[in-house]
Amino acid sequence: EWFESYRISVIDVRQVIDWASGRAEINKEQIAVFGLSFGGFISAITMGVDKRIRAGVFVASGGNFEKIAWLSKTFGTTTGYSRTEAEYRHSQSCYAQYLKQVAEKGFENVTPAEKGFLTDPMTFASYLRKRPILMINALWDEVIPRETVIDFWEACGKPAIKWFPGRHATIWLWYPFISRKIGRFLKSTLEI
Repeated sequence: EWFESYRISVIDVRQVIDWASGRAEINKEQIAVFGLSFGGFISAITMGVDKRIRAGVFVASGGNFEKIAWLSKTFGTTTGYSRTEAEYRHSQSCYAQYLKQVAEKGFENVTPAEKGFLTDPMTFASYLRKRPILMINALWDEVIPRETVIDFWEACGKPAIKWFPGRHATIWLWYPFISRKIGRFLKSTLEI
C-alpha cells in the first residue's frame, strides 16, 4: 500500500513536469519541486529520478523512514510501526549496505532487501548531490527527528539548510520568513 501510493505520487509529479515542459509559457529550464513533510519525501524521490527538475525545496522533511519511525515521538504510534531493537538494527544494517550499493551501481541495478527502501528519500540522496536544494526544518520536530534530517542533509552533500524554532506543525508560524527564503533561493538558483 505505501509503495503504491509513493509510486503513484512520483508518477503524478513527473506527469505534471511532462505537461509543463510542453507549454510555451513555461521555461522548462526553471522547473523546481517543493514538498512539505510527506510531500518532501515525494519531491526528493522525484528529483532523484528526474533530471528535468532544476531545484528542490524540502520543508519539515528528512530521510531514512525506519529511523524516523524508531526515533519519532509520534510517527510509530500513528502508523502502527512496531519492531524490536534487534529487528531495527538488522534493518538499518541492511539499508546501509543497500545505500552503498545504490551509490556505486544505481538504484535501478540493485535489488532492495525490503520494498520500503524504494520509498525512502535517502535511497535517492546520491542523485541529489551537487544539485540545488534548500532544506527548511523545525528545531523541535516531533515527527521528523533532527538526526534523520541531518543524515539526509549529509547524504545530499550538505545543501543549504535553515532551521526555524518550532515543531512539525508550528513551523508555519514562520511562514513570512520561510516564503522569503524560498523565493530568494529559487530566484538565485533558477535565475528568475
